[in-house]
Amino acid sequence: MAQLQHPVQDPAPQTRKIVAEARTLASRLPKLMLDARHIASTLSHGLHGRRRAGPGETFWQFRPFTAGEPAQRIDWRRSARDDTRLFIRDREWEAAHTLSIWIDRSPSMAFKSGLSQVTKEDRALTLGLALAQMLVAGGEKVGLIGLMPPLASRHIIERMAEALLADRAPSAEMPEILPLPARSEGIL
Repeated sequence: MAQLQHPVQDPAPQTRKIVAEARTLASRLPKLMLDARHIASTLSHGLHGRRRAGPGETFWQFRPFTAGEPAQRIDWRRSARDDTRLFIRDREWEAAHTLSIWIDRSPSMAFKSGLSQVTKEDRALTLGLALAQMLVAGGEKVGLIGLMPPLASRHIIERMAEALLADRAPSAEMPEILPLPARSEGIL
């Protein structure tokens, strides 16, 4: 009985190009991730208030005590300076931000100056990963526009690297126009 022989089909040139780009990026990512961690460890992240009273640690304002509020909220030191009324010490509302990052990986980012050892794409990836690491360490949620929803994971760099490797269209000039989550910011 003769077996049917299937000729090995050569993948389309576009598929070969995508696979080659993914392999190239995969070979560079460990060093880029290490560089990003190093950069993030040298930065400090500050708190950002919402410019109104709410849960937080930073003093916001004193305001007069009103009937019905818990007595534990009275600031007795400030109230002792005024014989006629009691005061509440309000704190500024501090909450985490949600940020979505887009890292340009278009063909123009393959440029490398004769004075530099890294391409513009490698530098952009390093800075984007470092920014994400620093923001997550500060309590923020970070994602990649069109590739990954915002997360507050300790392993944000690894998650972002996986999403970048799975990206099928890294050469797009700008990200697809997608709405960002409510009350979030985009970084391009």
